[in-house]
Amino acid sequence: MRSSGGWLSIVGLALGALVVGWAHTSMGGDLRIFAQPEALAVVFGGTAAALLVSFPGRALRGALAGVRDLLQRPAPLETLVPAFIGYARKARRQGLAAVERDIEQMGDTFLARALSLAVSGLPVQVVREAIEIDARVIAEREEERAQVLEAAAGYAPTLGIVGAVLGLMRVMQHFSSSAGVG
Repeated sequence: MRSSGGWLSIVGLALGALVVGWAHTSMGGDLRIFAQPEALAVVFGGTAAALLVSFPGRALRGALAGVRDLLQRPAPLETLVPAFIGYARKARRQGLAAVERDIEQMGDTFLARALSLAVSGLPVQVVREAIEIDARVIAEREEERAQVLEAAAGYAPTLGIVGAVLGLMRVMQHFSSSAGVG
């Protein structure tokens, strides 16, 4: 299920972090233990390095743009049908020129292109085919963006384990005898 504009995702992440922090401190833990620059460098730097090796720069830039777009999504999809009904009524009452003026103010390039094709006077079949081609291109672009983010979601936990092992190795270096390990 999609959140509206991505803000619920941010709230969810913040709430998750707060719950983990609360649980840790309620058991006597210190939150400063989480602020280890080396561990953050292993996880985030290692994930970035793995992504650089796995994907071309174009795909990485696209994934970053996709995350930005997700957080700035102007309107939920539920508003599209009423918007199109409004455009149809406006075109019928005031003519296609009135709808053309609205196209310039539209923030969504796909919808702007669809409306501009619709008011251009082209045959309906040509408009439909052009919009379907645009939709397929956008879907392929979004799929590539999703693959980058899915890969990052797979690399980060693995590198977190690597960071934990490195931390354990550092702790083990401080023991001079095997009796101290127990």
